[in-house]
Amino acid sequence: MTNRLNFQKRIGYYVLSLAMLLIIASCSANNDKYINDLEVQNQILQTQNALLQTSVAGSVESTNEDLVSATPTTMPTIEVIPTSESLPKGQIAAGEPIVYDGWSMIVSSELNINNWDDIWGILVYVKNQGETSRVFRFTNASLTARDDLGNVYEPSTLCPYVGCNSCEEYYHQVKNVNIDSGTSIEISSGTTGNACMDDNGLGMFKGPIPVEASKLFITFEDFGPFTGFDIVIDL
Repeated sequence: MTNRLNFQKRIGYYVLSLAMLLIIASCSANNDKYINDLEVQNQILQTQNALLQTSVAGSVESTNEDLVSATPTTMPTIEVIPTSESLPKGQIAAGEPIVYDGWSMIVSSELNINNWDDIWGILVYVKNQGETSRVFRFTNASLTARDDLGNVYEPSTLCPYVGCNSCEEYYHQVKNVNIDSGTSIEISSGTTGNACMDDNGLGMFKGPIPVEASKLFITFEDFGPFTGFDIVIDL
């Protein structure tokens, strides 16, 4: 009987020991799984953190670029050309600045041509280099034109505006254009029609210009302070 009890105790001890070993093994496995899960979660967090830092850096860079592009650029300084004490004589190439009496003038080398009506004209830029607002005065008659073949171009009388019967009535009319200090204006003959009656317009000339002509000579007389020279436009 005693041996039987001892045997049962041994069996119970072995069973208990086995159960403890199974529990320890299970805990160890669970602990390893838990540790592995923590490592996986840590890697995920590290990846998300890296992505977040990249996103923030990109956002900051994009914001800085937006701020740079949104910053207004400084307008370039327009140099004031020293005023000459006398007017030039002879012939001056189109595109060259002419400065006198606090005014500067550039005649464009491009022509305004209306092939439909066989008329053409020029474009002039005038700048007030003075320190106060001033009036620039001229007439359509201030300009005359010829070419290197000896052809003289008559002023066009064609007037496209309602209420204007002929540009002839505006040929000698004095125009007064107020120009602020440091400001440039465009005085143009127009592109599709004669601007003879506009305050800042010029009359056009009758064409056509022969293909054999290689130069136009625009004579300026009493165009503001500019007078007594020719502007040469290469064709």
